[in-house]
Amino acid sequence: MPIAPEDLVEKTIAPLEELGIPEQLQRSLASHQANLVTLAKNLLDGGQSEDMVQQTLDAVFSAYRAELAKTIMSLREHP
Repeated sequence: MPIAPEDLVEKTIAPLEELGIPEQLQRSLASHQANLVTLAKNLLDGGQSEDMVQQTLDAVFSAYRAELAKTIMSLREHP
């Protein structure tokens, strides 16, 4: 059974969720998550393999993930 785009995206963002997303950043993360789901769905519908889609999601999300992690840490240090 093919994997759902939402599941691929969840796998991509899971490490961030372990940090605990502050309330003020949840809207931004939800927006990015929705965009990633659309991307994953389009890639899968276009015939890309699940592995290729996961690699693409990881690459697209990596810069945002790094920046968001820095922001979370900064918010914790300076509430």
